[in-house]
Order: sequence, then C-alpha cells, then structure tokens
Amino acid sequence: MRRALLACAIGTATAAALALAGPGAAGASFGSSSGCVTLPVTSKLKSTLLRVHRAALDTGEIRTSGPFGRVYYGRCPKAFYALATFHHKTARLDFGAQDQPERFQRRVGGSWKDRGDTGGYVCAAAPRALLKLWNLVGSCD
Repeated sequence: MRRALLACAIGTATAAALALAGPGAAGASFGSSSGCVTLPVTSKLKSTLLRVHRAALDTGEIRTSGPFGRVYYGRCPKAFYALATFHHKTARLDFGAQDQPERFQRRVGGSWKDRGDTGGYVCAAAPRALLKLWNLVGSCD
C-alpha cells in the first residue's frame, strides 16, 4: 500500500512540474523520435540572427530591431532552425512586425541563412517534428 501511494505521489509531482514549466517544456531537453530537439536561446544567438537578418535586407533605408518576443530554436539531424520576430522602420513608415516571424536555417557545420519571412504562416518554416516541439503545429492542420 505504501509503495502504491509513493508511486502515485511521484507521478502526480512529475505531472505537476511539467504543467508548471509550461508548454513544450518536455521538448526542451528531450527530442522526438525524429531526432529533433529544442535548444536554449542565448543572447549570442539573438544577436547573430539580427545581424544575419539585417544583411539579408540589402538596404540601408530600413532600420531593424529585435528579435522581440519568443525566439524558437531547435535542431533536427541535418540542420538548425530558428524563428524570430523583428521590427522594421523607414524614415516615413513603421512596418512593425509585419509578415513575421522570420525563418532561419543553418546546416550542420554551415552558417545561418535568412530564409525570409513566414507571412505569419509558420508551417513551412521548419520540419513538422520541430514545429510540434515548439507547439506551433496546431496552426498547420
């Protein structure tokens, strides 16, 4: 009886800890059967994504800041993926975060590439298994 109660208490405590940690917490350190995992977002990653995004804009007229809000970052067997939201302004217009988030990809051993904005539709931004770990796959059904 004591063992059953102890097992029940441990199971309840584990479930409560995962619930308090929020959505996707289990994916933060564990991968899926696809080999995809979520990774921690660092200040260095954010500044790298901003630099790569600014270089991809190919114009000095647009002032870009960010990333803002949540940055999604993860790895699947052949590449790293990130989604980040930036604000854009010109001297006359404030575009805000229109058509964001921006898609980024880096092959293992390669450098980051800005793959363009998502237009708000993230379903082609990364492999489905990674979108699932990021809790974004629901908008793709």
